[in-house]
Order: sequence, then structure tokens, then C-alpha cells
Amino acid sequence: MQFALEASTKETSADVLAVELEFDAADAAGKGRGKGQSLASKFWISQALDADEVLDETCDGFYDVWGDAFESSVDGQLPALGDLLKRPPVTATEEVFVVDRRTDMFLNALDELARETCSQVPNVRARCAALARLVSDRLGGSVKTIDDPTLVLATAEDREQLLNASSQSGCCLHVGHLSKGVERHRAILFKTLAASAGVPCRLVRGEYYCGRNSARVIFAEEGSDMWVDLMLCPGTLKPCSEPDFDGAPPTPPPYTYTHSRKEPTMSSMRADKGKSPLEKLPKSPLATGSNSSIDDLVSFARGTQSQAAAAPTSAREEETEFLDDSNAELISAIAIAHGVALKSAQTAFKLAENGSERANLLCNALGAVLEDDAAHSRGLGEPVLLQEVFNMLVSKKWIVSDAVGAILARRREEIDAQALIKAAEQEEQSQAQRRRREEQKAKAAEDLIKAAESRVATFREARESRHEEEQSTDSIREEFRREWETKVASLNLAETLECFGVAVEGGAHANAKQLRSAYRKALLRFHPDRQGAKELRERVAAEERFKILSQKMEQG
Repeated sequence: MQFALEASTKETSADVLAVELEFDAADAAGKGRGKGQSLASKFWISQALDADEVLDETCDGFYDVWGDAFESSVDGQLPALGDLLKRPPVTATEEVFVVDRRTDMFLNALDELARETCSQVPNVRARCAALARLVSDRLGGSVKTIDDPTLVLATAEDREQLLNASSQSGCCLHVGHLSKGVERHRAILFKTLAASAGVPCRLVRGEYYCGRNSARVIFAEEGSDMWVDLMLCPGTLKPCSEPDFDGAPPTPPPYTYTHSRKEPTMSSMRADKGKSPLEKLPKSPLATGSNSSIDDLVSFARGTQSQAAAAPTSAREEETEFLDDSNAELISAIAIAHGVALKSAQTAFKLAENGSERANLLCNALGAVLEDDAAHSRGLGEPVLLQEVFNMLVSKKWIVSDAVGAILARRREEIDAQALIKAAEQEEQSQAQRRRREEQKAKAAEDLIKAAESRVATFREARESRHEEEQSTDSIREEFRREWETKVASLNLAETLECFGVAVEGGAHANAKQLRSAYRKALLRFHPDRQGAKELRERVAAEERFKILSQKMEQG
């Protein structure tokens, strides 16, 4: 089951859901997803589901619609799910979340996982925290901010993959198929799994309840209602007076650095040249410092023929150039003994005019220089070094050790001179960096002062604006109450609806169905979340009418 959740194939079941809906529509008994659709309609109008309205398997077909384009639907009616399966999204924010266990295998697996996770938890608050962590882990984990940009981007990409995987052109997403999700996704999934986990909770959405265009879960334990944090520190319960969850998330575990395999440098490759294939073979007679002859080298080379396939790649590539050479075995032996390339050994034979002893001396000197050169991280080519050794031995009639010492002394002088130049360049760069840092600090201090002044000015303007708006709102609210409270105090719900301009079929003698229909229209017209584009006076009046109608509906 866990493997199925983690290896989500992104295959949507929108096609299966479309077939199931057609079957339900043709069902003469009227069975199917009636309860789920009824809850979806209630949530669309009131934007809240109570704790006893659980989204279990009996409520298959529940769906929640998000997006500005849906808010302008005709008569404010909830679009049918069958139509939404065929309606492509107009904007990137349009989504329909479907809770349907008949067509969502991942939701069934999540139900079982939630049931197992919470079955051993001792109390209901602990079950709420465990379920919150499960939902958070399923939809991307904890974040540092509620609107974390990385999570928002990952959620958008996951949405596109799910929609593109379906042959349906609609904008419906099964909640069990989501692998990334922001606050509203997590709230709906939490409410869906709460029935299996045994966690009583309410689901609310919209600015009127959440303070922002989102959805959240309220843990409805007996005697207290608290927000459930599903984003910053999943499982934390916050009082409803603190809906923004300003607390910092838990500190993440420290990052453990894993050392990567060290890449071979020119020095290490140079020092190991011609040696690794011979680790299990006897040491070369020359390598041990003996005074053996060239015949000993030839015998040593013959003893290593079985290891020819393990020789360095460069040596194998160059071997073909002198396969017909009568000195091939001797050249190979000298190259291996002194840790030089076969090409260098062949060149040494040419410089020494095929003198085996002189070629051996040249390669011996070249190997000594290369070994010391690797220790100093130098990387000049072997042909240059070989020619330099040869010139010294011929022109100055030096022995091998003198030539090697002279070359290395000159190399060290070059290294020291380059080190001085590099140190001077680094010092100049350091001074330039210090100057830039000082300039940046000065500019940052200046920008900080300007930003602080700007924030203070903006804060004052905002405070004055809010104060003026609050005064205007209180004045308008008082004026509305003086005008309407006495008018509607003695009226029933139907008369109040008509007084507020909402037609009630049947008038004062309307039956319960007619009264509920008119009441829904009034809620859609006067709901505070639908007044954003109107003037202040109209918004306040709509809010007061909404309160009056809600009170009369509760009073029966």
C-alpha cells in the first residue's frame, strides 16, 4: 500500500468517473452519489461543513470548485460534475477537487493508511496531529511560509501532469492522486481522511472564515474549536484567534555531507603511471637500484606480458606505432620500469640513436623528473622534459643525477616566482573585495534607512486609511441598523427576504422548499465574500442583511 502511494503513476481516473456518473444518471432508483453532491452544494453555498458531515464512502461524488470564473456562474448555482469533467480550465487557478472512492484507488489506500496510523494513538488530539502529519507528508511536507513559492510551483506542475494524463478535457482532480498541495488541497484531503482516522473536524473556506482565499480545518473537540496547522508545523493546534500561524516551523535535521570520490589529478596520474598493473609482480631490477643489465630488463618485460591488457590506455594506443620494431620488448620494459609512456621510451631510443643503455638512462632521468614534478603539481609534457634532459646530458656532459637536479632546481625557481605573482594577484583581489564590501555596506546602510523611512510613512498612511474606513464603516453600519432593525424585527423570514428585494415564490405562505430556495439566493447575493468589487456602503449593507437573514433562519 505504501509503495502504491509513493509510486503514484499520475494516471487519472477522470474517464472512469465520467462513465460512473452516466451510470448513476441512468439509475432508475436514483442511487449513486446523491449525498456527496448534496454536501457539495451545501459547501458551495455556506462554505462550511460541520463535524457531523463526514466525507466517508457514503459521500462519494462530493466535489469542491475553485476559481474566479466559477463565482460568476448563472444564478450562483454549483456547476454539475458531469459538465466540469468536459469543461477545460479557463485560468491556471481553476480546479475541481473530487472525493470519489469508487474511481480513486489512491484515496482508498490513503484511507487504510490513515486508519492504521491513528488506530494506536491514545486520544483524539494525538490522532488529529498524526493525521495532519500524514497529509502534510503526502502533499509536499512542511514549509517555511504558507505561500511557499517552491511548493506553489510544484503543485502547479503536479496539476498539469494530472490533467494532461486524462483524455477528458475538464479541470477535475481526484484528491487521492495529488502528490503536492498547498493549504486548500491539504484541508480537503484532511477532511476526507478524518472519517477513517476518527478525527472530528469542520471544513471551511473563503475570506469570511479563513481571512484569505483558502480552505482550513477546524478541530472540533468538545468544548473548543482550534485551527489545525497543515503547512508550517503540521499537527499543531492554534486558537481560532490566531488564523495566520505565525509560528516558525521546526528546525530541519542537519545536512550530512557525503565525501565524493576524489577525482584523479595530473600529479596522481603521473605518479602512478606504469605502476598499478605491476602491483602483484616482482619489482623491476632498475627500480630496486641494482646494476643489472639490459638483458635483465628484457626478462622483466617478458614476465609482464600477461598483464599487457591492464596497461594504461595511452600506452595501449601508442603500442601499435612500434609493433614491428625489433626493440619493442625492450622499449616496453624500460617504459614500465621507469613509469614513462611507451611513446617517450620510443623517443628516447631515437634520441640515443638506438643505444639501449643511453635510452635507459634517458628514461631513468625522465621518470625521476616526472615523479618530483607530480609532487609539485606540475604538468609539462613528457616530450619537452625528455628533450630537456637529453640536451643537458649532451651539452654539459652531466651524469643523470646532475641533469635531474638542474632541471628540478630550475623548476622550483619557476614555481616560487609564479607563487609570488599569484600571491600579489590574490592580495590585489582581496583589497578590491574589501573595497567592494565597504561600498556595499555603506549602500546597504543607506538603503536600510530609506526603507525604514518608507515603511514608517506607508504604515502611517495605512493606519490613517484604516481608521477612516473603520469610522465610515461604523457610521454606515449604525445608519443601516437604525433604518432596518425596527422594520424587520417583527417580520418572518419570507417577509424579510421580500423586504430585502429577494423574491419568494408563494410569498408569506411559501412552503419550506420555496423558502429554502429563496434563502439560498439571498445568501449568494449578500455573502460577504462576494462583495469585494462593490462600494463600502454596499458591502456593509450586504453584510448586515446576511447577518439578519442568518439569525432569522436559525430562529426558524
